[in-house]
Amino acid sequence: MTQNNEQLEPAASSGIDPSKPHYDQEIWCGPEISGDYPDSLFITREGWLGIACGGSAHVRPIRDWHRMAERAEFEPTAAQMRSACLSYRHDYGSLDHAARDALQFEAREWLRAWQKDGLGAAPASHER
Repeated sequence: MTQNNEQLEPAASSGIDPSKPHYDQEIWCGPEISGDYPDSLFITREGWLGIACGGSAHVRPIRDWHRMAERAEFEPTAAQMRSACLSYRHDYGSLDHAARDALQFEAREWLRAWQKDGLGAAPASHER
């Protein structure tokens, strides 16, 4: 699974056995799904991360996956939306249904604007 079909040697500390006939090391495999391949994560000999789902795989350098995750837009859950609206307006719980819907709409529009400008990181990111 090399990008340009050249065979590269893995780093000594990669944990990948170069004597095996495959070029990838699976690091996680989901449960078997009837009639489909199980989902899995793997590392290529080049150190790229692969994600396989439903019989197809996407392979990219780890930094590309990281950049994609930073830019990823997400839709908040109903619980996240209620929490954000309550943090913004402490009287949110006492608003009538139409006013709550209007506030949630406005909150989603602000979220989309922040995401469009690259400022709305997905909530699962962790700082080190």
